[in-house]
Amino acid sequence: MAFPQHQYRDPLEQLLKAESFTCRGCVLEVRNELFGTVLMTCGLKNADGTPKKHGRRCNQYNDGSDQ
Repeated sequence: MAFPQHQYRDPLEQLLKAESFTCRGCVLEVRNELFGTVLMTCGLKNADGTPKKHGRRCNQYNDGSDQ
């Protein structure tokens, strides 16, 4: 079975493209450990006080670099 066309390019470009949609590297990402399992959650809260959904990059993403 052949790969999709975009998977034949440079592996670094593939990795950067995949990571551009995730929360990974955000300074607001919180590491929680529960029964020996590491869970990453968002440190932001919705208007009703519930935590924001983690995994998709939001408009408040901040990687800590000064722009």
